[in-house]
Amino acid sequence: MSAALAVRAQSFAGSAQHIVGLIFVGLGVAFVMPLFGLIGLAWTAIAGAITFYHAYNFFSRRGISTYEINVDQNLSDNVRRR
Repeated sequence: MSAALAVRAQSFAGSAQHIVGLIFVGLGVAFVMPLFGLIGLAWTAIAGAITFYHAYNFFSRRGISTYEINVDQNLSDNVRRR
């Protein structure tokens, strides 16, 4: 029997990453897009997507897991016996 554990960022880390992401989006709109055109637009869109990801993890109960750990039940039984 196996189980899957989902791991997501802590609340403080999520809030800090969300705030930094908002700063990058603001910089993208104010400076990067006017100076670099389409590359600035792509940079700002990527910053916005990353900000949305961290905001969703911070504000929702469920969130999006960063990675998943699969645990095999037989392996954990063997570890306890030692």
